[in-house]
Amino acid sequence: MDRLFQQLEHRLNKHLPFVIYRLPGTDQLVYLSGEVKELRTQEFHSCPGFLLAPFDTQKDSWFMYAEETRQEAFPASEIQSNTSGKFPAVNTAGKKQYEEKVAFAVAAINRGDLKKVVLSRKEQAANKHSLSDVFRSLLTLYPSAFCYWWYHPETKSWMGASPELLLETKRTSFHTVSLAGTQEYGGKLDVEWGDKERVEQEIVTDYIMDQLVPVTESIHREEASTVQAGKLLHLKTRIEGEIIPGSWQPVVEKLHPTPAVCGYPTEQARRYILDHEGYDREFYTGYLGPVGISSSAAVDAGNDLAFFVNLRCMKIDRDVITVFVGGGVTADSDPEKEWEETVAKSSTMLKVLANSTI
Repeated sequence: MDRLFQQLEHRLNKHLPFVIYRLPGTDQLVYLSGEVKELRTQEFHSCPGFLLAPFDTQKDSWFMYAEETRQEAFPASEIQSNTSGKFPAVNTAGKKQYEEKVAFAVAAINRGDLKKVVLSRKEQAANKHSLSDVFRSLLTLYPSAFCYWWYHPETKSWMGASPELLLETKRTSFHTVSLAGTQEYGGKLDVEWGDKERVEQEIVTDYIMDQLVPVTESIHREEASTVQAGKLLHLKTRIEGEIIPGSWQPVVEKLHPTPAVCGYPTEQARRYILDHEGYDREFYTGYLGPVGISSSAAVDAGNDLAFFVNLRCMKIDRDVITVFVGGGVTADSDPEKEWEETVAKSSTMLKVLANSTI
């Protein structure tokens, strides 16, 4: 295992691209490297590799071909968590600015311009870390999430622990989830959800169902349930069915961006974000994951894929680490509570940094 992490540091120092990831609930790390190309999703023809797509659908995705692959076990239970690290300070100077953006969005919603919009912000901290140590910490702290580390000299390093599946396919079967509503985990899953969170969850679920009916052979949904993601709880609804063979691209185009990361109606919310959020999200709230690679890291697994929404993530560019967080704004949103929700969400990545402080 140490040799693998040494290899990652070597490639990082030599500016050579790679990606390493672990699927949720497993202890298997999958490493791959190869040629990287920028392309549009519509231009993509399934072949083994790893896809990294941005939030803005007008921008190109990045695809790394699986020319070299390797798999190793990473039993997180054997790695001790260091809880003595100090959390980087939350940027409270941005509190007023974020709350003003939320209030402005609530006014737009009340005017009828849109029904929901997801507004995000970013925290920045000095990079005083070995990135392989940061990734080890990520794997240890979030065993039930999709954990990854992507590096390319043009995109820089991205790491994350996503709780949200965008799309998984196995032959013609597919499943996806709608995930919305957030509250802090207090030791139990049997919790009460307010009207705001339940309405938000219904918006996401209804939207996904409506979008997928025209591009699937069959589709059905389960009842919403409460799930844990680190120190947070979310409402989750599983949606599954059958797709036309070899036709995952239309499904992804209908799913991304979901109301959980963008808003509703989608085009109005997307335009609102691009006009008012004030910065480029890049790959935050985009999606990413392996294509044509089996759980044993064997390539050429047909069209099977597992794409995850790029939430709970950070970008590392030389001496600066940028952590991204956001929350859904509806007509009932309270600006101060929305700020507090983003602070709670930022703890996911800030805890990783505290746990890997040199």
